[in-house]
Amino acid sequence: MDEIKVVNELKELLLPPLKEKGYELYDLRLSRKKGSLRLEVIVDKETPISLDDIVMVSNLVDPLLDAYQKLDEPYVLDVSSLGIEKPLKLEKLENYLNKKVALHLIDPFEGMNELEGILSEIKEEEIELKYIVKGRSKKARIARKNIDRGHLAVDFN
Repeated sequence: MDEIKVVNELKELLLPPLKEKGYELYDLRLSRKKGSLRLEVIVDKETPISLDDIVMVSNLVDPLLDAYQKLDEPYVLDVSSLGIEKPLKLEKLENYLNKKVALHLIDPFEGMNELEGILSEIKEEEIELKYIVKGRSKKARIARKNIDRGHLAVDFN
């Protein structure tokens, strides 16, 4: 079995029905662990993914995978999401307004390469992040082009 070819074919098979239901196929991996074949389907969507979403995606892809004839040996299907600290899509920062995020910067802001706080304002060229240093609330205005990457941050409040 050509695993790269199988993964590409499976992506083509699963993309349309997942998209129709509002999900993005973030990644699909085929691996072998302790002799067992494992198919990992990682999905994402604009709103948080619940356990019901994982069950729904599993029920959606399972019959499609059963009909796919090139997986000619037993496999374990693992459907998951990116999790609570999923990476941000920097081109869609507007989706994360008023959310707690961690941003990694290209050029440091006040000596910090990473800032964590609430994304409070988003403009075309810059964002505003409310963060806390030594118990004091502060605001940072950061050029969007200075943001290298980011992810959602866990908010325990």
